[in-house]
Amino acid sequence: MTAEELSDLQNSLEKFNHSLENAKQTEIFQGFQDLLIELVEKIIGSSTHADYGSYTSSSQVAQNMTLNEAWLQIFGVEYSDKRLKEIREIKLGDIAAVKGSRKNLLKRAIDKFMDGSEVFINEDYMYNCESCCELRYWEHHSKRIFWVPLEDIPGTSRN
Repeated sequence: MTAEELSDLQNSLEKFNHSLENAKQTEIFQGFQDLLIELVEKIIGSSTHADYGSYTSSSQVAQNMTLNEAWLQIFGVEYSDKRLKEIREIKLGDIAAVKGSRKNLLKRAIDKFMDGSEVFINEDYMYNCESCCELRYWEHHSKRIFWVPLEDIPGTSRN
């Protein structure tokens, strides 16, 4: 991802985590919903919503995506926590209103996401390790491009 994309993602996650430090459960669900919709909208852009069907805005596209579709859109991978498989098909616009057993699963997923986000936010991608053969970035046409390992992304295998 580009430096701007990395910074935007880290800033969005940091803002989300910070805003929910002492939040009530309903605020956490609403905040998670708003965050995912915001990230999807940033990725698809306002001019490309027509590519997703008969929607009039990128916000409508995002609200009608499932959690799994959003993960594919935002991170390029499916939502991978197999224990939380039941919530993968919840539409983003419905997250704040989830009830019953799916609400408990979603709360666990959000908690896990917030923990994974903290790790991702605090990871330093601005260095290239000379002794470990791990390049974190490279220059391409005067732009810095970052390699972010998949397991660093919240909601993926490690997180």
